[in-house]
Amino acid sequence: MMVTGGILVLFEWYTRIGAILLFCIIFPAPFFLHRFWNETDSYTRLSEFAHLMKDLSLAGAALLLMVLLLAAQRPERRACLLTIEFSLSVPVTYRRRGQID
Repeated sequence: MMVTGGILVLFEWYTRIGAILLFCIIFPAPFFLHRFWNETDSYTRLSEFAHLMKDLSLAGAALLLMVLLLAAQRPERRACLLTIEFSLSVPVTYRRRGQID
């Protein structure tokens, strides 16, 4: 199902269904695969925790993909999509205190 979802998103056939498939597979998997709370060795526990966080971040990316694809397909939500794209593309500059341009 993960390969099917990836192919659907990659070739832009049924992108919403593909993104939903990806999220539904990626989100519950880490809770079954990376049970860091059962480990006794500290290195193994840390390693499993890192893998759990990695998989949850991939699930978050699939969820973000699903939301952006839903917003792109509805005309009344395109303003929200443009705001998200603009905020992601504008570089952030930091200034020190007291610095004058």
